[in-house]
Amino acid sequence: MLESNSETLRKALKADIYLSSSDVSCWSAQVSQSFRGLRGADVFQQSMKRAAKIPMQAFVSDLRYRQQAVWREAAGKSPREVNKKVVIVRALKNVTPIDVTFYHLYFLFSRRYALAYLCFR
Repeated sequence: MLESNSETLRKALKADIYLSSSDVSCWSAQVSQSFRGLRGADVFQQSMKRAAKIPMQAFVSDLRYRQQAVWREAAGKSPREVNKKVVIVRALKNVTPIDVTFYHLYFLFSRRYALAYLCFR
């Protein structure tokens, strides 16, 4: 959007960035909030406020790290102890789809977890 040949689009973007400091419903304010939790959040937010390009290699790396954090959290936990679908998926990762029937799920896990897994698929 910053390199668009439309002057109107660039002006609208700069106005939205200017309004983001006072109105959280602006597009740029919502994008800026989505940067929270990333390791380089400050750099990304400052780049956006300056209407500059975001360093994509660092941004993609941070997104990948945040996505993998979900799986790291699930590692080593038992589906009977934690009420999260990601733990069930992690536990059944090495099981082939043919082996996974409701019967297996029901006896490996409680009925609630088995239903959660079937809905997750």
